[in-house]
Amino acid sequence: PHVSRSHCSISLSEDGETTISDHSTNGTAYDQGLLRRGETVSLHGQPVVLDFGGSITVGICFDEEQERFFVEGQGSPYTYT
Repeated sequence: PHVSRSHCSISLSEDGETTISDHSTNGTAYDQGLLRRGETVSLHGQPVVLDFGGSITVGICFDEEQERFFVEGQGSPYTYT
């Protein structure tokens, strides 16, 4: 499977808000659906798993417990659903 070279960006603002912006051809799957090219979602401190396809996932965690949960789930895209 193809994964875009510049798939998405993850940003942290000065006020602590984390956002994800998609730059990919086919979108970025995440807990709440599919983020399409040019779309942005704010996380509001909630953990999320990004699924880039090809069994490549990234967990966005805000504390050690969320990170442990993601690791114990072996990077499953369904960790926080």
